[in-house]
Amino acid sequence: MVESVVITSAARTAIGAFGGTLKDVSAIDLGTIAARAAIERSGLDGEAIGHSVIGNVIHGEARDMYISRVISVNAGVSRFAPALTVNRLCGSGLQAIVSAAQTLMLGDCDAVLAGGAESMSNGGYLMPRLRFGARMGETAVVDMMQGALYDPFGHGLMGITAENIAERYGIDREAQDAFALESQRRAAAAIEAGDTPAALPAGKAAPDTPEGIVQDLQVDALELGLSYDIVDLVDANSGGDLLVRVKALRRKLAMELGLVLPTVRTRDDTELPLSTYRIRLHGVEVARGQAPPGHVLVIGDDLASLPGDQTKEPVFGLDARWVPVAFQHQAELMGATVVDRASILTTHLAETVRKHAAELLSREDVKMLVDSLKQTQPTVVEELTPAQATLGEIQRVLQGLLRERVAIRDLARIFEAMSASIRAGNQTTEGMIEAAREVLGAAITTDVAMDGVLHVITLEPTFEQSLLAAARSGQDGQTLAIDAAVLIRMSADIGALFTQAEESGISPIWINFYPLVLTKFH
Repeated sequence: MVESVVITSAARTAIGAFGGTLKDVSAIDLGTIAARAAIERSGLDGEAIGHSVIGNVIHGEARDMYISRVISVNAGVSRFAPALTVNRLCGSGLQAIVSAAQTLMLGDCDAVLAGGAESMSNGGYLMPRLRFGARMGETAVVDMMQGALYDPFGHGLMGITAENIAERYGIDREAQDAFALESQRRAAAAIEAGDTPAALPAGKAAPDTPEGIVQDLQVDALELGLSYDIVDLVDANSGGDLLVRVKALRRKLAMELGLVLPTVRTRDDTELPLSTYRIRLHGVEVARGQAPPGHVLVIGDDLASLPGDQTKEPVFGLDARWVPVAFQHQAELMGATVVDRASILTTHLAETVRKHAAELLSREDVKMLVDSLKQTQPTVVEELTPAQATLGEIQRVLQGLLRERVAIRDLARIFEAMSASIRAGNQTTEGMIEAAREVLGAAITTDVAMDGVLHVITLEPTFEQSLLAAARSGQDGQTLAIDAAVLIRMSADIGALFTQAEESGISPIWINFYPLVLTKFH
């Protein structure tokens, strides 16, 4: 098998308008001119070429059915070398190159002539019913150009397909030009670096096989989509280090939460507007932000003197502005906080993971954590599972803790608390979560205490007793039989207390002795 295939030379003719100055030049003559020039530039003798592949769509004359043979022989290729004509419509010339490369890779020969030839101006007409005479009635003369340009299934002009796609996905001319420029830049960088296309990763099936299709059906737990104009964030050749940062973030969050994050799949997302990224969880979008190329995010007050678009910092909702990189130093002199695009995206991803950590904890993750703990503390594991709790029950408890942003790193003590709760007769998920909270109390309060002082907001005892009296057990768990207006007022009062505390530089926590859930009323 040949290890690599290279293009040794290339040539093309001028491109004329339909019915223009080249209208009388046949596709064969055009192809011959280009083929001769390419062979000459390669330094090869025509006899050294062992195969020819020419793409062609519209036959302008009868001999065009032999177009690859005629062009190759006229260009000096041996008449004993095979010649192939391919028709893949607009992709015919490119398919000819692909087919030529495949021929070389199979070792059939050492050099192949490949290209495309077309003269739409010479497209002929068909008289399909006249071979044996029309006999009686009218007959049509069919324009081959019309046949080539129209969808054979009656859906209109083929050229409209591109327009429809552009309209559907919001791809304007500016976006196309930007994509083309970036493609050229990447190609130049790859050539300079000597890069070659990578083979399929190990274990990855070919995309057109049933196995490959099944792999594509799998939904990624965590996915980061980037619009094509900001993929430079993951392009190492352009200085993009986002992938390195995401890798470090996975370890950081694992140490923080006790949760081993799934691999973050990063990909180009053609559906996104320019300068936009989005974070998907199990295929569902949960967060979105912007990271315009050539800009930094400036956070602070009185930024109107700086050029750029006003925005909000995506995690904390702070007033900010996307400012051209050239004004970064000026922003720093103004005392503003300047953050690069990759940092913004990484911070947003981290906060999104913290918010949705419970949803990311799969049954397989729980099994892995259990198996790992069993290596060091087998007694703790064997006491709890499977005798007392299933993996599913353990998963629900751990998810409950993660929803409250309680780290599950201290898995041994969590398991001990669950076992104690079960032995005490409380096998409910809420009961086991509460038992775990008590055991992890010091770890929970450490992050919110200020100088060893824990600032707390609690319910007034009499009011809390009235809530307890209003509790009702039902099929869906505990509910409160209380006037909605009371809960609305309570929610507003709690919000006001939190705001007041934060304005004083205090980060309080709210403690109540009843599992109460507040929501919005509409």
